[in-house]
Amino acid sequence: MAVWQFDLLFIPRDGHLPVRAQECFDASTFSSHEASVAQVWLLDRLGEPDEMMDDWFVYGSTAGNRVDVVLDEALEEGISARIDARSRDSEFVNRICDLCKLLEAKLFSVELWRLAEASPSAIESAFRCSRAAAYIQDPERFLRDAVRPGLTPP
Repeated sequence: MAVWQFDLLFIPRDGHLPVRAQECFDASTFSSHEASVAQVWLLDRLGEPDEMMDDWFVYGSTAGNRVDVVLDEALEEGISARIDARSRDSEFVNRICDLCKLLEAKLFSVELWRLAEASPSAIESAFRCSRAAAYIQDPERFLRDAVRPGLTPP
């Protein structure tokens, strides 16, 4: 993930919040039926997906705003959205909210380790706390701070 990207994970309404594991996390996934509903909805709104790898579909731009749908071996799916801060698109954010409501899901930012309400204002609020926002506001400062020993980027 590039520094100008902000990711949101869709979590089933009754699913557990992600659990941290070493260098990764475990999150609830959607049933194959729910994922099929999402894929039909995404196809209608974002067009044909690109298949990044077997069972990994990207709706939208692989280099910009997108929704990823990933199948696992149990035929359950993980769904996430990636917002490209270089080309902020309110219509895309509205679509994230609409898909979340269709799936009766919750949104979760792994970077911030917190839930975000499925509303444009709540997503904007979460985004403003992200590394992507810090980078877009002042790329030089972000990069300068990122290379200082002992400091982590905002």
